[in-house]
Amino acid sequence: MDLTLMILRLTMRSGLPAGPALSRTSSRVVRVMGVSMLMLAACAASPGEQGETGETVGNAQSTKLPLEVLGPVGTKVTLPFTLRATGTSPRLRFECHSCGFNDVALDGKGELAKAQLFVNDRSAVALNRYTGKVLPGGAREVVGNAQLVLSPTAEAYGGIGGGFRTVRIELPVDGLHAGANRITFEYAREAPGSLGFRITSFDVIDTDGSTLLQDTIAHDDPGTWTPDPTQDAGMGAVLWARRDSLYDPVVDDLDDQRGGGTTTGAIHAACADCHAADGHDLKFFNYSTAAIVARAKYHRLSAIEGKQIAAYIRGLGGPVAAKARPWNPPYQPGPELDLRPAREWAAGAGIEAVLETDAEMEKILFPAGVTRPKVAAVVNRFATLNMRELSIALQLPDWNQWLPKIHPLDAFDTTADVINRDERGAPVGAPYFEHAYERARDAPTVANITALRESLERWLGNGADCYTQQIHSGPAWRAVDADVLGQITLPPAHQKVVTAAECAPLRNDVGRIERIETAKNGLVAFISVKQWELMHAHDLEEESQTAGRTIDIPHGGSTTVDASEARGWTVDGFSVFMRAPHYVSYNSEHFTYQDELVGTYETSAWYHLQLVLNPGYRRHPSDQYDPPMPYHIPYTILFMDNLASRSGLADGFRFWATYIKLRQQQTNGFYGVENGLDLRTAQPFYLYSDEFADTRLRAAVGKDLWGKLADALLSDLVEDASLGLIHSRGHLPRGGYCVQDGNQARQRAGPAGQAPAVHG
Repeated sequence: MDLTLMILRLTMRSGLPAGPALSRTSSRVVRVMGVSMLMLAACAASPGEQGETGETVGNAQSTKLPLEVLGPVGTKVTLPFTLRATGTSPRLRFECHSCGFNDVALDGKGELAKAQLFVNDRSAVALNRYTGKVLPGGAREVVGNAQLVLSPTAEAYGGIGGGFRTVRIELPVDGLHAGANRITFEYAREAPGSLGFRITSFDVIDTDGSTLLQDTIAHDDPGTWTPDPTQDAGMGAVLWARRDSLYDPVVDDLDDQRGGGTTTGAIHAACADCHAADGHDLKFFNYSTAAIVARAKYHRLSAIEGKQIAAYIRGLGGPVAAKARPWNPPYQPGPELDLRPAREWAAGAGIEAVLETDAEMEKILFPAGVTRPKVAAVVNRFATLNMRELSIALQLPDWNQWLPKIHPLDAFDTTADVINRDERGAPVGAPYFEHAYERARDAPTVANITALRESLERWLGNGADCYTQQIHSGPAWRAVDADVLGQITLPPAHQKVVTAAECAPLRNDVGRIERIETAKNGLVAFISVKQWELMHAHDLEEESQTAGRTIDIPHGGSTTVDASEARGWTVDGFSVFMRAPHYVSYNSEHFTYQDELVGTYETSAWYHLQLVLNPGYRRHPSDQYDPPMPYHIPYTILFMDNLASRSGLADGFRFWATYIKLRQQQTNGFYGVENGLDLRTAQPFYLYSDEFADTRLRAAVGKDLWGKLADALLSDLVEDASLGLIHSRGHLPRGGYCVQDGNQARQRAGPAGQAPAVHG
């Protein structure tokens, strides 16, 4: 049944009037404001005081992990545990999801801590250690609790509040004793866009790393969760979709006056707008009932209303994916992912699949060893390297990072004429971002889901002539003066657009561009979430098996290449690519709330995720694939270089795996700029250094293996380029090459069987 019709029927059955969202035509699914379960600001309240819902902030107790410290400031959760002994020098070891502010203005102040803990009756211990500020000369400024020991990768990528959202922490501790103990975690200081944090693992260890816990602490199992039969799930569905009914402190704070000023915090968007329309993302990623209720109360709904929404979410169908949790990054690569049901791919391999060091990738990338023949076999451009199962030492964005912070409904004037016209200027009777989504939702084909992104990019770019990176050219996501951007309603008013005269001096000015960045970020988040919703809900993530092609590539003889992938998105190449700060931030480097290092990390993470989701399938521009693939991959490599330079941590094996995948994707029987083999993006010097002669990323795998990789790839490149030279001169008697795409075969050839024309 259509979700809107279901909600309308439930509304009538309950005797309640339809809210503003339900007064639209019944073909329109009302959708959400949702900033994620963790990604909105909580109501300020100190311990023992009442939050804005009127509920007293208290201290809960849990005997299972995760500990969800979610709610108003002052929320505490206590974990009791028993030690068999105290050891010689006991340390706490735990993992915390979202322990940082993720805002450099707060994380960069050592006296501030979002999270803190208490051991038995001891004083509070601040859980803050930020390392994201790189000083001139490359030194790192470290602020916060010097006693905290983080994993080396988390430390290198910014610490708590840096690139990693889940951080492993070790801490020497006093005050423990054999027998019963307790530890209390507190949400101590409000973080913009956050409801709290989670403790996802916990141990007490001795100096040798052995556990001192008497019993293993159990983990909550989402497979045992069921809807609460005492709650009205039908009313929960109505609340989920009702617009103009929620409050958001993030929006309220835009004018720097919570509870006053030009914004009140009342928002138009509903839960269904920022999330999957039916809420199946919360069901799939196993957000707990407690988290859903806390979020509802944060939005100034009652606890009962939150329980009704939770009952609705719990009642949605579908099997439980064990790895699908709020702290596990979607699509995180890991071993044997392809063996799981396709619907579970989005769950990823879990945070435990993130490698401790990049060096651990060697045995995964080269399982048969690193002799020259074995290296050449992996480098083989006719093979297909599986990026989905290749574990990396990088955390991809979690689901909270996917979700909009501010929905386009609350960023733009939805009554403005230009907002209600399509990219060609034709009226559509609704905000065009809604219209484009509904068109894809009503006919969820790969082509229509692709058009969702493409049409909105063209729409956004109309009238643009000033951009953040290159002054007068660039993709629409970098525009700062487009027609649509002139309808931003976020305060302050002077941050709407940049005029032609202001372009050069102000296009990267934080004071002028911050709200433009916010609005664009919300729009690209809306697009990627809705594409995920449609791809996942309609089981389209196996289309890659039939959309891939077999290509006969001449090279003396002929090699048939299977371009398919077991899993993948076959929509356009920028589904999450444009989520990166490099695309939508005010300066094309980092968001206004980030240091350069953290922004570079986030760009690298989104770019790697794009490669995992959609490597390209060896496509060619004449496939009506815009833009041609794999031309996002050079940017993935570029930001590996940038990340290594800024963090001091070189992911050499990730670099070489990505370069191998690039060459495989370029092997499609075509030659020339943005066709197949493109020497602009596959120049030999890339095997030795970046554009600034920095070799650290290539050399990180060791000199011996570096040499073997460079030799194999260079030999491969010379052979391929030689064929391209023959082909470009028309001396290769091809008569076209055969492409099998589903049940369709077609020939590409020049006139009278001549070699195909070279583009670019």
